[in-house]
Amino acid sequence: MSRFLEDLRSLSSAEEFFSFLGVEFNPKVVQVNRLHILKKYQTYLKACDAEENGESVSRETHKRCLERAYADFLTSDARSEKLFKVFQSEAGKAFVGLDAILPLAAAERSESKVNSSAEA
Repeated sequence: MSRFLEDLRSLSSAEEFFSFLGVEFNPKVVQVNRLHILKKYQTYLKACDAEENGESVSRETHKRCLERAYADFLTSDARSEKLFKVFQSEAGKAFVGLDAILPLAAAERSESKVNSSAEA
């Protein structure tokens, strides 16, 4: 593994990635979107890795991918980008089955019987 990749693997915060790769950033933008930017960066890296036939992606490629991911969040937001599952589901399309509700209802009935017996 190259020294560059070793150093890259040791980074733990979004700000460290920006500094290490020499990408200028607005701390307010990164603070609000850090996980989304890094997820998008990872998506762009995977695409670049495929284009480079699995060979080690260069430092310059890493920098371009991070710049591109950051730029996406200068004009967009996490909800629009839909990188994480929580943003991918359609509004109002959540489903809770009866099998999840019925045990709760039965437990509430049992608890209310115990409470009314204790009061009597």
